[in-house]
Amino acid sequence: MAEHFARLGRNEELIAMANKALDIWSVDLSAHRNEIARTTFFKSRLFEATGKA
Repeated sequence: MAEHFARLGRNEELIAMANKALDIWSVDLSAHRNEIARTTFFKSRLFEATGKA
């Protein structure tokens, strides 16, 4: 879904979705560490692409 929004240029929505996912996964850091790492990496790539880095 994120890649679909990225192709459409809906970057602000992507950032909001990534933030929401990180909030949800932060409930249990050890159980969701892979998802947290993946989402954080995706968010950093998004910031770099939009010049918000």
